Parts: sequence; C-alpha cells; structure tokens
Amino acid sequence: MDPGLAQAVARDAGADAFITGALLKVGPTQLRLDVRVQDTQSRQIVESEKLEGESVQNIFGMVDSLTARIAGHFLPGGSIPGKAPAIEQAATSNVEAYRHYQLGLEAQNRYLSADAIRELEEAVRLDPQFASAYLHLSFSYRYVGDQRKSEELDAKIEQLQFRLPRHEQLLFQVGLGRRSRDTEAMIRSHRIIEVRRALQRMIVSVARNDGSGALAAATGIPKFLTEPWSFNRGRAHLLLNDYVAVEQEFKNTLQERRNMGNLGFILAHVPLYALLSHFYLGEIYEKTGKPQQAIDEYQSFLSHFEGPRTRLPQVGEARTALNRLIAVRG
Repeated sequence: MDPGLAQAVARDAGADAFITGALLKVGPTQLRLDVRVQDTQSRQIVESEKLEGESVQNIFGMVDSLTARIAGHFLPGGSIPGKAPAIEQAATSNVEAYRHYQLGLEAQNRYLSADAIRELEEAVRLDPQFASAYLHLSFSYRYVGDQRKSEELDAKIEQLQFRLPRHEQLLFQVGLGRRSRDTEAMIRSHRIIEVRRALQRMIVSVARNDGSGALAAATGIPKFLTEPWSFNRGRAHLLLNDYVAVEQEFKNTLQERRNMGNLGFILAHVPLYALLSHFYLGEIYEKTGKPQQAIDEYQSFLSHFEGPRTRLPQVGEARTALNRLIAVRG
C-alpha cells in the first residue's frame, strides 16, 4: 500500500501511528522484511525494524517476531503477553496454503462456489490444521447444498476450534446452534457478536474524538464493567468533559484489573487499559484542582515506563505534567 494511502487510512481510523513495510529477496531463497512505524500526522518515522528469514515459509514467523519487537517499543517492559496467539498458530505457517485460502475467499465473495471449494480444498490439503480454511470450505459446501460434506467438515472444525479467531468461533457456534435447533445457543452467540461489534464501534468513535458517538454505540448494550468497556466509556466521558463519570469509569477499570484472580488471564493480556487509566485520572485530577492526586496517578503510570525507548505518546505528556505539578508545589 502506498504510504500516503496508509496515512489516510490511519487518520480516518483515528490511529496515532501506522506501519508500512516491504518484503525483499536478498539471496537465492533468503528474504528480508523491512518495516517502519510512522506518526499519522507528520509521517515522521518513529521506529524501524528489519529481519531476515531463510525462505518464504518463514514469513509468518518473521511477522510475529517483528510484531513483538515493535510492541516492545510502545509498551512497558514485562507487559508483552507471552501467550498471545501468533499468526502461525491462528492461521497457517504454510504460505502456499494461505495463498489458496485467500483465493478461496475471493471466489466465495463472488459466489463462485466451485472455484472457492477447489481453492479451499487445496489450502487444507497443504495444511490439515488450517481451521479457518475448513470453516469457509464448510460454508461453501453448505451453500451448494452438500449438507453431508459440510457436516463432515464441521466435525473436523470442532477439533480445531481453538485455532479459529474469536469471531469465527462465534460464527461456527451460531451455525451449530441453527442446525441443531438449539435456539438459546444461537441467540447467545448472536448476542456475543452484537456486543463485540458495539465495542468496536465505541473504540473507533473514541479514536475519532467522538465522545457522543462512542456512548451511542453502546446503546442497548448492558453496562459491562470489564476493562475495555469501562476504559472506553471513560475516554468518551473525558471527551465530553464529564469528569465525575470519567473518574468512576477509570476507577472501575483499575478495580477490574485488581479483581482478576486468573493468573493465566493476567499473563496473557497487556494491561494497557489499566496503565492508561492512571494517566487519564492524572489528567482529570489536574484539571479539577487536585494536584496531589494527579501527581500520584502520573507517578503510578510512569513507574511502568522507565526505559528510554518507550514510544507511547502519553509517557512524554505525563512526564511534562508531573514536572509542572511538582514545580508548582515546590
């Protein structure tokens, strides 16, 4: 993608930065992946990385490695999730299988069922663990009326569900509920999909500085107290200068983090919502004339970002604000 177009997409999505790159051939089979992170407004390069691999089959592993490196520049030390799903695990490590999968999806989207089936069959032949390819292959067989073949594939997908992205797991469960006439299961899965989409709309609205739109996105959705919901409601209220609601939502976010009793869950999630809650609490306490509370929150936030390579923009803002508050108190 052209960097100018990538910048436009990032700006429209409300992203602070965007990533572009190139895959180069540097030997008979060797490849090099060059990527750079650029500021959305200025296009200034804030980080660049490169990594070499022995062959095209290493490409997904290379992407996973560079993703971890780049995340390390933006997130506090020790907070990178060690058990986050890699591309190789969530999709496939076989580049040729992935190519056939993409061709299959393109054919499926154009209602060319015979072509879709051919390409997806080849994808699962090349990688028998490619769960997403099995799922779309089942969809295609069901579309052409081959229920028996679709059900055979569903049995295979059940064994590989853990390899499906979350939204595809939900789609699979909806299909199973419909075919088994398990109305409750079908409604439950549809509801989960609806809730996830509402959260995505809320996040996009917050990124675009649309507080009213973010709150409207959650209309009709229960007031969940989990981290992403509390945090993004807090951001929305902050955009609307409703400081009482802001304080409560960010405190809810921090409390939710403290209440997590599952160590595996904690280790597998980046605590960025909780960390940024300290930053935004610092902001509202400074604005509402509570300097000591603001200092405490900024210090709590900055205690996780001692390394000089941190690129998160709020880190610099917090340091400036903290120095200002300390100087005034001085």
